[in-house]
Amino acid sequence: MQGPTFRFHPFHLPSDVDLLYRDGAAVPIEPRAVQVLRYLIRHRDRVVPKDELLDRVWADVFTTDAVLKQAVSQVRRALGDTPDAPRYVQTFHARGYRFIAPVDVHEGPLDV
Repeated sequence: MQGPTFRFHPFHLPSDVDLLYRDGAAVPIEPRAVQVLRYLIRHRDRVVPKDELLDRVWADVFTTDAVLKQAVSQVRRALGDTPDAPRYVQTFHARGYRFIAPVDVHEGPLDV
């Protein structure tokens, strides 16, 4: 069963595959970075602590903050976002990250 699709102009992110789309075309981004983005979107009502992201996205491997920073950097690059003037992902230094763009949630199949 397909889960919701998250839309934030001009992107959409299905919940059942690790792909990000911009205007209907797949954006080159690693699967773990997509998982970080999806987790931030699902928990956009709060700042997500770094340790929580590491535990949820990399639950199967031991890793460090550097891997998370690299994934967030990939997310920003894919979205055309910057840490200094964020439109999508805001950094809360020494705390974590928060997805800040408006999101529409669509249940079921999405016509692209």
